[in-house]
Amino acid sequence: MSAASVSVIIPAINEERVIGDTVRQVLREWDPPPLEVIVADGGSTDGTVEAARKAGARIVRCGRGRGLQMNAGAAAAAGQLLLFLHADTLLPVDAVACVREDFSIPRTVLVGFQPLIIDGGRPMWFSTFNNWAKTYYGPMLLRPASYVRGLRIMFGDQGLCCRAADFRAVGCYRAALPLMEDAELCLDLHNAGPLQDRAAATSGRRIAAWGELRANCIFAYIALLWLGGAAPEELRAVQRRLYHDIR
Repeated sequence: MSAASVSVIIPAINEERVIGDTVRQVLREWDPPPLEVIVADGGSTDGTVEAARKAGARIVRCGRGRGLQMNAGAAAAAGQLLLFLHADTLLPVDAVACVREDFSIPRTVLVGFQPLIIDGGRPMWFSTFNNWAKTYYGPMLLRPASYVRGLRIMFGDQGLCCRAADFRAVGCYRAALPLMEDAELCLDLHNAGPLQDRAAATSGRRIAAWGELRANCIFAYIALLWLGGAAPEELRAVQRRLYHDIR
């Protein structure tokens, strides 16, 4: 897919502070640029929608929930490749060329980037390492047979990208899940082919607010619950108790 069209989909809720810069970076700095940027707004009460539209994004309004929002953005997208991007994550300017190159391999079904987590201009090396390592150690420990067959678990701050046809064939994101919808997509796709990763940068604002050790313990606890088969209701209870939004 050396000339495949790429739609960038950004789920957002109350991201007025960062959404404009992210959209502008995608549209003005990426070379080559994507076909479009779609911001799927889940009911922001600040200036997110206005800032995103002013920066050049197309707006899709929908209910709240990251999986639901990304599905709504994907339904409106025209690209052959769908790249799901967090509002506070910046990918390299050659992101489109990277994913086109990776998807030129027919068996590749999912591509992600490996972000350097940054807070206030300071790299958070422990969290960055753990974010990279959990791609491997979670499935290796709890789903070893799938790991041997190629399962890797990647997350939304890694800028996940897949073919639009594959995304729809597996039923899109599981919108009922309050957390781990990105990991579920990895599970749904992994039998079809290998996963690729590249470099990126993402905000460490949540980690900084919670404290680096506490944040990584929470992330690991949620991942272990999910890998152990926790029901959506159990994940939702954990989210209410531990996983507070940071804007």
